[in-house]
Amino acid sequence: MTITVPSDSILATPVESLPHAGVFEPKWNGFRSWVARPTGGPARVVSRRGTNLSDAFADIARAADRDLPDVDVLLDGELVVWHDGKLAFDLLQRRMNRTRAEFLEFVTDPRYGWPETCRERVGAVPRQLLHEWNTVRHGSDFEGRPERRPLSYDEVQALFDAADGRVESIRATGRKGALAAHRDAALLKVIYAFGLRRREAARLELVDLRRNPRIPAFGRCGTLFVRWGKASRGGPPRRRTVLTVPEMDWVVPLIEQWVEELRPRFSPGALGALWVTERRSRISLRGVDEAFARARSAAGLAPELELHCLRHSYVTHLIEFGYPA
Repeated sequence: MTITVPSDSILATPVESLPHAGVFEPKWNGFRSWVARPTGGPARVVSRRGTNLSDAFADIARAADRDLPDVDVLLDGELVVWHDGKLAFDLLQRRMNRTRAEFLEFVTDPRYGWPETCRERVGAVPRQLLHEWNTVRHGSDFEGRPERRPLSYDEVQALFDAADGRVESIRATGRKGALAAHRDAALLKVIYAFGLRRREAARLELVDLRRNPRIPAFGRCGTLFVRWGKASRGGPPRRRTVLTVPEMDWVVPLIEQWVEELRPRFSPGALGALWVTERRSRISLRGVDEAFARARSAAGLAPELELHCLRHSYVTHLIEFGYPA
């Protein structure tokens, strides 16, 4: 592997050390990361959160040592895996998980001396609790209801591309419905970005968009107040506040465009609903289902998939991003 230095310099503000408080930004097909080469030191592959990924991507670290100049260099980019002519996020995730498993095997193997070192320093020895012989082998990737399985990253992207494509195809033919199609595309993306159920999304109000003082850059899209959460038996709807996580920050300009530019074109008047129709009414539950069904069909996804799979996808992907379950 050879790293080619661009002919035109891309300059950044020099710093004494990596800003470990940076935000970790998984993208659709890769992980945002740095390759850092300090003067006189080895190159490192580091996530935006500050995690050292050099062991998982030793080939990149070696290439950087070989090809980058021996001066302070910081490359900001995205780690990807190229397989069969396309970007494969699943293989990237598998590679990182395999590195963690190999580390656990290393640190618990007495041949490398770490168990004895741990015994001397902390009075305890690391042990591997889960092995192939005492764990359940899953017969399939998803053992719940197939219509609600989480989508892969590629499937989510295909769904969104299909929803966006419908807007362009309607505009190209001059037919009515381009504005409603644009609404449907934004609606599906918001459902995924906040992990919403169908009724939770349909009943959103403009005032449910709220600020997060810890991330002022998100403006009024820092949190989403959900009024119509799933209720316990015999109880009222549960309310909750969902934070906009940095990995989903792409939803902020999308919401702003909907509220400022597109929604007013429906002439909703005093109606406070976030998602409105051409009849100046709130979108119905059936309308939400139909928006998903049209995008699902255009994307070529399995016809049994339901809207709720976006909520499962949200939870699954946040866990993969490193958030607690």
